[in-house]
Amino acid sequence: MNGKPIDIIVVGQGAAGLAAALSAAEEARARDLPVAVSLIDKASADEAGGNTRWTPAYMRMAAPDRVEPSFVHDMLEATRFQGDESYFARLAHDVPATVAWIAAHGVEFHQPTYYLAKGPPRIQPVGGGAPIFRQLTRVAQEAGVLFRHACAAEGLVAAYNAACTGDPARFDPTRCEGLSAGGPLVPPKSNWARAISEPPFLAWPLVGGVAYTFGGLATDDRARVLRGGAPIPGLYAAGEITGHFYATAPNAVSVLRAFVFGRIAGREAVASALRR
Repeated sequence: MNGKPIDIIVVGQGAAGLAAALSAAEEARARDLPVAVSLIDKASADEAGGNTRWTPAYMRMAAPDRVEPSFVHDMLEATRFQGDESYFARLAHDVPATVAWIAAHGVEFHQPTYYLAKGPPRIQPVGGGAPIFRQLTRVAQEAGVLFRHACAAEGLVAAYNAACTGDPARFDPTRCEGLSAGGPLVPPKSNWARAISEPPFLAWPLVGGVAYTFGGLATDDRARVLRGGAPIPGLYAAGEITGHFYATAPNAVSVLRAFVFGRIAGREAVASALRR
């Protein structure tokens, strides 16, 4: 490392992003490195957190200090043996230490009664995802992580307004009047394009019902993003943006792997800065 300050940017304030930002800040402080960690989220501060704020956050563990002996095999079986065994082995190995790390930051865990389905034992942060989101956000702020919210929204509105160059007096919602917004806007808007500039502003909420995702970025057991099987220098990913599951979704694993590989990603990002 050449002594110059290093910026680490974390995108998203869900479980994986919070774990990555906090672990990076702690790792940098432990090594006395000039690293600035910033976490950006497209939502406002009041609405950030993604699915983590709303999930019950069940975690597939026999107890806070261990997973079941069959954990890795169960994950491979759920992926019809198309999954990466080293990824799931790293998950099984690191999850007790990760849960202990989260608990050390003031999050309490218990073993809840689970009514929805039969299956392996689970643990859960008391209160689900919202308390763990609030607590880790607070701890990350105290560790020096800089939070920036509404970043994406600001850019999108500005870009849209800049592309609305037509005469707003031509606006006619009853027909395709050709009032377009083009230029750098992708995708372009062919009709009814007026700048968002004068109140009142009206919006209608849309609520998704996605319980799980398949596909995503290829990563290895060090949370490095892969391209053609080789890691992309300095780029790490964790959580729902990553792949590793096929055909079916094993219960109570998404939050688990988000925290484990988010924590790994943060430490790996700092180690990458050391090698510069």
